[in-house]
Amino acid sequence: MSKSKGLGIDRVRDILQRDFEQKKAFVTGNISEDIYRDDCKFTDPIQVTNGIRTYVKGVQALFDPNLSSCRLLEPMSITEDGKIKAIWEAEFVTKLPLSPKFLPYSGTTTFTLDSD
Repeated sequence: MSKSKGLGIDRVRDILQRDFEQKKAFVTGNISEDIYRDDCKFTDPIQVTNGIRTYVKGVQALFDPNLSSCRLLEPMSITEDGKIKAIWEAEFVTKLPLSPKFLPYSGTTTFTLDSD
């Protein structure tokens, strides 16, 4: 897949926000892969996932997109140090046996951009 390069931080923020709001990216894995490096890293309190395809496949395998939900609590913002911050609330229903459901909870995601 060809990568989008040279996008300004405002444009990247807009793409990320659209992915979150319209594509439910956190629960579907349906993200604009062209804005991510192939070797990007996703870190959460439980694990580190290396690579955009690994992340997408993991989200798609783990969460039921029809029963899970996510929403931004406020528009994504650009921090003083040039990162993009998302404050969100999500309710995850897994595809595991018995479909465990995680009660709604909120969190923050910080996206770090490289020079491309």
